[in-house]
Amino acid sequence: MQKKHKELTKAAAVILVCLMFGLGVLPGSLQSGVCENAIKECLNDWYNQAWGYIGTVYCAMGYAFCKKYVDPLI
Repeated sequence: MQKKHKELTKAAAVILVCLMFGLGVLPGSLQSGVCENAIKECLNDWYNQAWGYIGTVYCAMGYAFCKKYVDPLI
């Protein structure tokens, strides 16, 4: 029973290492658009952080507007 458990643990560890390596390489090929950069800047702004959820909703509404009207133009 313990031998089977050790084999399963080793197999799970190998799978996790492969997944971590694969996912670690993947983000290098991703690009963020104008809207993603804008929402990141909006959420990191101290004024919007001070407003709490209201600031988050404000940023989310701006992101939705950007995705609907600005992103198709780019």
